[in-house]
Amino acid sequence: IYKGKTNVSGKTVTVKGAAQAPVDGKERYSSAVYVQGGEVNLTADDKLAIENTGSDEGNAIGVYGGEAIVKGTSADTIVTVDGNVSASAGKLDLALENAESYINGAINTADNENAVVTLSNGATWNATGESKVSNLAGNKGEQNISHRSWVCSRWGLKGGYSTPLPNRIY
Repeated sequence: IYKGKTNVSGKTVTVKGAAQAPVDGKERYSSAVYVQGGEVNLTADDKLAIENTGSDEGNAIGVYGGEAIVKGTSADTIVTVDGNVSASAGKLDLALENAESYINGAINTADNENAVVTLSNGATWNATGESKVSNLAGNKGEQNISHRSWVCSRWGLKGGYSTPLPNRIY
C-alpha cells in the first residue's frame, strides 16, 4: 500500500506474496505486506497467515511509513508470520496471542518506538536472523533467539552475541 487505506478481514485471511517495491528511490527486497505512506488493517476471526514467498532477504511485513495493524479479532485467532518483519518508519501493531501463533523470521524495527510486536499466551518468535526490536510486549510468550545483535528498548536491554533476555516474556 503506497497511499490510501486497505482493510482486509474475514474468518480466515491469507496473504502470500513477494512484491518488489522501491523505498527512498531504491529497489528493496520483497514484502508480502508492504506499506509506505498508506494504511493496512489485516484482521481475522480464526486464522491470519502472512508469508513471504520471495527471496530469503524479503519480508513478510514491511512498513516504511504509514500504518500496519496485523492481529486477530480475539485471543483465539491464530496468527502466523513466515518471513521477516521490518518497520523502519511508521506504525506497526503486530499481535500474536496464543500458543499456535508464531513468527518465523527476523524482526527489525530499528529505533521506531511506534512499532510494537506483542507475544502472549505461548505465542512464539523463532528468530532466523539478526534482529533489532524496539518494542516487544506481552506476557507468557516465547522467543527462540539464536542470532546476534538485537535490542529491546522496552526493558532497556541490549544484546550482542548472546541472548540476555530470558526465553520467556513475563
